[in-house]
Amino acid sequence: MDLTNQVTAIFGRKGSGKSTLGEGVWKRSERGVIYDINREYRSSGVVCEGLIELNTFIQRVKSPLWKAVIHPQVANEAEFESFCRYFDVLTTSFAYGHRVTLLVDELSRFVTPTSPAQTWRKLIQLSRHRSLDIIVADQRPHAMPRYVTAQANKIAVFSMREPRDLDYIRDYVGTTFGLDQVNRIPQLGEHQYLLFDLDGQTVEERNSLNPF
Repeated sequence: MDLTNQVTAIFGRKGSGKSTLGEGVWKRSERGVIYDINREYRSSGVVCEGLIELNTFIQRVKSPLWKAVIHPQVANEAEFESFCRYFDVLTTSFAYGHRVTLLVDELSRFVTPTSPAQTWRKLIQLSRHRSLDIIVADQRPHAMPRYVTAQANKIAVFSMREPRDLDYIRDYVGTTFGLDQVNRIPQLGEHQYLLFDLDGQTVEERNSLNPF
């Protein structure tokens, strides 16, 4: 069994295919939770309206293979921190090798580079000790805390032209993959993305319907 965890960051504008790709990667997991503020992943698991419903579902589920989609009651940092505390306790109780996947859509609506987000930071930094795979998706790379991309194994980037976003990607992967690769990002076609594999140090152009 491969116990190497994966932290994946997906960046793309609205309508780029970001959510489609995130869901494609998610479908390969066996168990986990999607934190779905935009209610775009209804077919990806049992929908739970808030933490109470999520906890009830997890307590009752019998199969080791389960997937849930939580719709938070409000979109703010405090609500997300409460979820992270719950998820922290949940994954601590799992045996090593009992892989769990967490997908957070539009992360910057809850966490900014300057917000404390102590439990979220803990989940990111200790993910490999929990057999925890994490997928984060956002429209704006420059709004992503550096400690998230610092732990990433893979970064998928759809077409974007905002200078601050390109600067963020350039600073993070430009040295490893070359500025020529970063300069391809604004020229990508509809639903096309560049996959930067930080472990294998490769870059590949793919379509959102072709997850990795």
